[in-house]
Amino acid sequence: MVWTDITTVQVPRIHIGVAAVAAMFREHGCEVQLYVPLRLDIEEFLALVERYDPDTVAFSSMTPQFCYTSQLAQALKLVRPEVLTVIGGAHASYAPQEVIANEAYDVLCRAEGEMAVTQIALRDPRPEALADVQNLWVRMPDGEVIRNPIGKLFGPLDDLPYVARDIFDYPAVLDSANGEMCTMGSRGCPYVCDYCCSPTFNVLSKGQGKVVRRYSVTRVVDEIVSVVERWPQVETVYFIDDIFAPSWEWLEEFRDQYPDRVGRPFRVLLRVECAKPRMIGLLAEAGCYHIDYGVESGSEWLRRHIQNRTMSNDQIEEAFALTRDHDIRTNALMMVGMPQETPEMVQESNALLERLDPDEVTPSIFYPFPGTRLYELCKDEGWLTDRWASDPFQTSILNLPTMSTEEIVRWFHQFTEQGFARAAQRHAQGVFDFLANLDQASVESPWVDDVKFGYFCKTWGRTPWLFAPPPCSLEFDVELPPAARLAFCHGMRHAEGVDPPLDAAVEFSVRIDGELVYRRRRKVGELHALRPWDAAEVDLSRWAGQRIRLSFLTTPHGDLSQTYACGWGGAHLEGARAVEAGV
Repeated sequence: MVWTDITTVQVPRIHIGVAAVAAMFREHGCEVQLYVPLRLDIEEFLALVERYDPDTVAFSSMTPQFCYTSQLAQALKLVRPEVLTVIGGAHASYAPQEVIANEAYDVLCRAEGEMAVTQIALRDPRPEALADVQNLWVRMPDGEVIRNPIGKLFGPLDDLPYVARDIFDYPAVLDSANGEMCTMGSRGCPYVCDYCCSPTFNVLSKGQGKVVRRYSVTRVVDEIVSVVERWPQVETVYFIDDIFAPSWEWLEEFRDQYPDRVGRPFRVLLRVECAKPRMIGLLAEAGCYHIDYGVESGSEWLRRHIQNRTMSNDQIEEAFALTRDHDIRTNALMMVGMPQETPEMVQESNALLERLDPDEVTPSIFYPFPGTRLYELCKDEGWLTDRWASDPFQTSILNLPTMSTEEIVRWFHQFTEQGFARAAQRHAQGVFDFLANLDQASVESPWVDDVKFGYFCKTWGRTPWLFAPPPCSLEFDVELPPAARLAFCHGMRHAEGVDPPLDAAVEFSVRIDGELVYRRRRKVGELHALRPWDAAEVDLSRWAGQRIRLSFLTTPHGDLSQTYACGWGGAHLEGARAVEAGV
C-alpha cells in the first residue's frame, strides 16, 4: 500500500482510512506493507517493490497529493506492468474520470473500500477477475473501462477489524503527536457544507444504507484499550469523527465506561448547534479536555450563502462560553480565501475571534475539492488556476476577484500567529514561559519580520512554536532562584519546492551571559530519517540567584538561504522568575 504525504507536515502520522483498509486486507489473508514517502523518491519506491515483490499495489490519494501518487504508479507500470495497481481515497471517489484516464491505474475504488477490498484479496490479482465488483472501475486488457455501481455501505461497524496501526511506525506517530492517538466512533456526516466532500459521498451512496453509522461504546473503548495496552505512551485521545454527536444514550454509556477503562483526556470535533448544556456536561464528565469547533468565518452572509452553514454568530458565542464554563479548552477552526469573500468579511472573522476568545485558532486556506459545490462554482466562474499546492495550508489555488492571493496568505498567517500567541499566553508553562513573554525579548535577525509564531507541524502536540530563521538571536533577562531548569524543543522542517544541499545544517544553541550551555546541529539530510525536532533540558543551578542573559540562537551552516523553517517550542523555566528585559 502507498500513501503519499509529501511536502506537508514532514513528520510521521497515521491515516485511519488507510489503516482500516490494510486491516481488511489482513483479515482476508494478505500480507501488507506500507510505504509513506515524505518526499518523491521513485528509486526508493521501486527498490521496495523489488524487495517485497507484491502482486498488488494499492494507492490512496487526496487531491493535493494525486500528482505524486501518479508519478509513482507510472514508474511502477514501466518496470512491473504485471502488478495490479489499485487507487482509492477521496480523489478517486470524486474525480473518477480524471483518475481512470491515467492508464497507470488498473482499478479505481469509489466510496467505502472494505467490501471491494475483500474481493480484491480473495480473487486473482487481474483486472478480468474484478470486472463485476461493486464500487470498482476496472480497466480491461483491451482498454475498456467497466464502471460498476456503488454497493451497500458496510454495517454494522462493530464487525470491522481494528485498524492496522502497526503498518505505520506507530511509536514515531505517537511521538510526533505528543502522545495523542487518533480514533473514530462513527462514520458519516449529516451536514451539507458546500466546501466538504461528505455531502458528495452521501449522494454517491444514496439508497445503499444509512450513511451516518456508529460503533457501539464497548467496541470503541475496547479498541482504545487495546492500543493503550500495546503502546502505553498514549497520553490523550482524539476522536476524528466528522462530527462527534452521538445519541444521549450512547454518550451516557460512554461517560460510564471511558473514564474507568481508558482514563486518558480526549478531544472531539463538534458543531456549535450540538453544544447544548447536557452534551457539554456529559463530555466533561467523560474526560473531554478540548473541543474543536468549525467557525470558518465571522460573516454570517458568507457562512449561509457560500458555505451552506446556517448557525448564527450568537450560537457560536454561546457554544464557546458554555464550553469554557465546563473548563474545556476551545479551538476555533477558521477558513480564509473563500469564493466571494472580501477583506471586510475577514475583518468580521477577526472581530468574532476577539469575542470568542478561544484557547487556540487553527486557520486554513480554502481548497476547492473536486465533487463539491464550491469546486463547480470556482470552475464555472473561471477562478481555478493551474497553480497547485500539495499542502492547502500554504497558498490559494484560486484567482478571486474579491481578494488577491497575497491578501489571503497574509490573513492566514495573521490568524495563525494570533492563534499561537493566544495559546502561548493561555497555556504558559513553568514559572517563566519564554514564548508567552516574547515581548520581553531582544531580537536580532536579518529576517525580523519572519520571527513569529506559526505551525511547526500540524500534528505535534498543542504547543506553540516560534520561527527563528537563521541567523537569529532571542535574548531574555531572567533572575534565577535555586534549582532552576530550562526545558525546550527546537526543530526545522522542509520548505515546499526547495532542495538545498543535504550537508547544509542549522545549529541550535543556548548561551548564558555569552557562555555556551547547549548546542545541537541538525543536517538537512537527517530530516527524512529522523523526527525534525529535539527536546532538551539544561540545569541552571550553577547560576542560582543571579540575573542572567539567556539567549536562544539559530546559526546556518552551508547554503540554506531560508529554505528551511527553524524554530523553538515549549521553552520555559522551572523555578525561575523574570525581570524586565534588557534591550
